[in-house]
Amino acid sequence: MLIFEEAKLKRWLIFTPLLVFYHVIGFAQTTVKDSKQESNVSKTTSKVKNDAEEKLETIRQTLVSRALRTQARVKASAWLDGSGALHENTRITSDVITKGTPSENSVDIPFIINEIKPTSLNGVCNFFDPRYYRRAQFQVRTGKSNMSLPHHELKIISNKVGNLLKTGLQTNQNWLISSPPPNTVSSYDKFLTSSSFEKADFAINLMIQTEEVFSYRLKRNHIVLNLLFTIEDLRSNKIILSTNYPLPSPWAPPPIPAPRSGLAQIAYAIHEANMIGKFEAPTQKSYSSQFETEIMKGVSTFINETNQAFLCKQITFSIRQMMDNSIEINAGSKRGLKIGDQLLLVDSAIIPSHILEESALEKIALIEIAYVSANRAKALKIAGPNLGPVAKNSRSTITATPF
Repeated sequence: MLIFEEAKLKRWLIFTPLLVFYHVIGFAQTTVKDSKQESNVSKTTSKVKNDAEEKLETIRQTLVSRALRTQARVKASAWLDGSGALHENTRITSDVITKGTPSENSVDIPFIINEIKPTSLNGVCNFFDPRYYRRAQFQVRTGKSNMSLPHHELKIISNKVGNLLKTGLQTNQNWLISSPPPNTVSSYDKFLTSSSFEKADFAINLMIQTEEVFSYRLKRNHIVLNLLFTIEDLRSNKIILSTNYPLPSPWAPPPIPAPRSGLAQIAYAIHEANMIGKFEAPTQKSYSSQFETEIMKGVSTFINETNQAFLCKQITFSIRQMMDNSIEINAGSKRGLKIGDQLLLVDSAIIPSHILEESALEKIALIEIAYVSANRAKALKIAGPNLGPVAKNSRSTITATPF
């Protein structure tokens, strides 16, 4: 009995150290594997961060190099305070995206309200991306009708020109066009309208103006049309483009009357005398071919001038709210945003017009879209400084823009 118990004790003393040894080895291997995985994850994270930082640095250098190739205006001022210390202030304005901006008024070029067009200087189009949509409200208005051109005929012409222009703008460029907001009656309706996420950034207005001119062939006044086209920036309340295009009379001119003699000529003279100051109701069922051709030319002219005005116009998305590295954008899939898109988070009051100033590069960050709905998007900052916070629905100059 004693021998048996001693044998069991020896066996237990042998197996116990072996079990402890294998357990320690297994735990050590698991710890080494976990540490390797953690190190790999940390290496991957640092690599992604380094790639984003390198991309942002490349964008900054590109903006500065392009700005150095264009004209720049320097305004410097200095003053002494009460203690005798010298203070200096230098503002550098670069024309990095001059194209797409209306030219400033000068002594040599007088200001004409219906001839506001972008400058012809070459600019930099780093901010233009055809994948994203601009948001605008579109409105067509008509002038006064008369007996020669009744209201229903003027309405048909306005619908035809408006639909043709709207379709051409959406085909040539990416425009998200909506109707203008309704006229508000109460303050509550005004609050709902102003806080809507469908608020447009631009206003496209087309005015079909009727004009009365004298026709020597008809020997009386007749009606011609004039298309007045304007595009206004609703954020800065400035006119971006203003132009006009004259249209002939919608009706074809009558044939040259045959020579008359005798009583026929006397009767026709009496008829002409009675028609002085009066308008004849049009008897034609369709518009003239010249009028149809001029409509096509006028609409094409407006579309081409709009394309030139917005070719290098900066596309911006307003920031709804920003806390730490999380950014909410007032734009979504309707304007072309997708998950994984990378945008620049900039201070639009400084970038890109003051890109050459010393602290301007610290106002640029890189963000990536993480969530998208129809009219909203959420992004995360992946590189650059923290430009926030931005309060909800506040008037901030921090915007997101493609590059």
